[in-house]
Amino acid sequence: DFRPVPEAVLASKGGDLRLFHHEIRAGYSALAMHMGQLGQRARLRYGLGVVTWTVGLGLEVGRTEYETTKDTRKEEWFGADLRVDFRRLLGPIDTHFGVTGRYVGQTFTRLDASAVRGAGFTADADFSGFMLGPTFGLGYRMDLGARFAVGVEVSATAFGALEGTDYRIRPDGGGEIALVYDL
Repeated sequence: DFRPVPEAVLASKGGDLRLFHHEIRAGYSALAMHMGQLGQRARLRYGLGVVTWTVGLGLEVGRTEYETTKDTRKEEWFGADLRVDFRRLLGPIDTHFGVTGRYVGQTFTRLDASAVRGAGFTADADFSGFMLGPTFGLGYRMDLGARFAVGVEVSATAFGALEGTDYRIRPDGGGEIALVYDL
C-alpha cells in the first residue's frame, strides 16, 4: 500500500519529489472528415502538468482527398490546439477537451478538366480559410517504462468555418496512436 512520505524524509533517502511533469507526444491519426471522406494527420504536442492533469499545446499537419460528382478536392492544413488532459478520470481512461484551429487550403479540379483546359478554360479553383472549434476525446495510456508510453485516443472536433457568406459546422474525428516521452 502507498503511504505518504514527508519531503524531508524522501530527500534524505536520495529520492526526488516531482511536483510537475513535462511530456512530449508525437502521433499519427486516421480521420473521418465532414463529408465522410478519410483524412490523415501528424501531430506534435508538448504538455505541462501535475499528476492528474496536463495542459498541452499541439501542432498538426494533415491532408485529405476526395471526389464529388463534379470535381476532385484536395485539402491540406496546418493547425494548433490548446487542450487539458485529465489522466485516468474515468478509471483507466483519460479524457481531454480544448479548442483547435486550422488554416486549410483547398484545390478543386473539375472531373472533365482535360476537355475544359483543351477549350482554353481554367479547370482548377483554389480556396483557403481558417476554422476553429471545440474538441473532446478519450484515451488510454500504456506505460513502457519510467519515461515512455504509448497513447491511443479517439477525439472529435466541431469546426466552425466561413464558406462564402455562411458559417458552417465541419465536424471531424478519428483515432490516434502516439509515442509519449515524459521529461
